[in-house]
Amino acid sequence: MLATELTGPLSPLATSIDGVWSVDPAGTGCRVTWSWDVHPQGRLGSMGLRVFGKLWPDYVRQALAELERLVVV
Repeated sequence: MLATELTGPLSPLATSIDGVWSVDPAGTGCRVTWSWDVHPQGRLGSMGLRVFGKLWPDYVRQALAELERLVVV
């Protein structure tokens, strides 16, 4: 597990993020999975992370679709 001290846009909401990524073969491509434990920055961070958590699935779905478009030949 990789612990990252935050200094970017999420720093007002979280003190750190512990994350695990894996890339495994799947058919002719690969499957990327990850999990995160986000450590909130106080009460305000906890509330902000709830909002972030609701927006995140749509954002990451779009980002991964764009990444796939760029790398699939």
